[in-house]
Amino acid sequence: MILGVRFLPGLLPELFGLAGIVATALIARYVRGRSSGGFSQPGTSQRTQVHTPFVDAWIDFMQPAMSAARWIQGRFTGRTLEVLADGELLELHAECARDADSQRVLESYLDRRLGADWRARRRHAGRAPT
Repeated sequence: MILGVRFLPGLLPELFGLAGIVATALIARYVRGRSSGGFSQPGTSQRTQVHTPFVDAWIDFMQPAMSAARWIQGRFTGRTLEVLADGELLELHAECARDADSQRVLESYLDRRLGADWRARRRHAGRAPT
């Protein structure tokens, strides 16, 4: 015990240095683990949120499709895109025509769900038979 007390003053600088390294590592770990508020860039996180006047969508960069999307304005308020029928989704497309951002998010979802040619099929269906 007496031998340990005698060497303690000589070890104090090393102990303070070690405490500083541990504190720096803990602070860096905390900062890396903080949420980015829902917005991120591909490669830095696995998920980001897109908010437009008509839709809240969560996009998972590890999957090719939207993780979830909830309609926040209009006739289908509160419903997710996944539960809507194909015809209802096309009605949403017309409903959000005045907001380009909402329409782009919905069109991205429609491309994956209905296929890339849904626009052409819709135009063709809109023509009256002759």
